[in-house]
Amino acid sequence: MMYKKKGQLSVELSIFLVVLLLVFIIIFSNSLSYVSATNKQVSNYVVRDALNDVSLAAQRVYLGGNNSQEVVRIQLPRNTDGSLVNVSVIGIFTINTQKSGDTFLHDVGIPVSGSLPSTGGIFDINVTSNGSTVILTY
Repeated sequence: MMYKKKGQLSVELSIFLVVLLLVFIIIFSNSLSYVSATNKQVSNYVVRDALNDVSLAAQRVYLGGNNSQEVVRIQLPRNTDGSLVNVSVIGIFTINTQKSGDTFLHDVGIPVSGSLPSTGGIFDINVTSNGSTVILTY
């Protein structure tokens, strides 16, 4: 009879450990998805801030007239996958881990041309007015 009780204790302990392991796996996977969602939100805010900074600089330079210029330092996240400067719209494209991406467009409201960085990192954007258009270079 004593031998049977030791075997039962070992089965109960094994079941307890398996349940405990499952609970830890569930908590860990939920934490990973939360961290991933948070990283995406931070990346989105960084892109929006960069576009807003460039847009404000372009408007200031445009109002300053011919040959006014300004340098704006922006940071783009690692998942930056492209950029757009077209007529009065600037944009940044990002790619996520699911191979889907987000497009962030910002209407500057004035004629712009040139280019913005297409990769992540810290960049100095030269914003120059030629009188009728604002030129973006990096």
